[in-house]
Amino acid sequence: MSSDRSWMQHRFDERNNITDEYKDGVKEFIDFALKKKDTHGNIRCPCNECGNLSFHQPERVTYHLYRYGIIEVSDKTQLHTGHRLLGDEERKLAKYYVLGCHIFA
Repeated sequence: MSSDRSWMQHRFDERNNITDEYKDGVKEFIDFALKKKDTHGNIRCPCNECGNLSFHQPERVTYHLYRYGIIEVSDKTQLHTGHRLLGDEERKLAKYYVLGCHIFA
């Protein structure tokens, strides 16, 4: 997964169409999140509507990210799981995206 998250700010072009850059970023995110899917194939949805609290099939998460946009995590945000702080490697990945994985369960 790329560390460049600039695609998150480029959701729409001048004609209000979803940009190819944003679509590519969403696809990369979905591919990454699928590595941590639940037993039903669901991943957490980091859209602005679900707030990373809901689990959905990847196709629905893609739709939500197109429609509602993705929540950004600032570099200063302290990321927690329900029981522990993230390890260094997980924190490096998580600072770029609100992960759609069990790490946040």
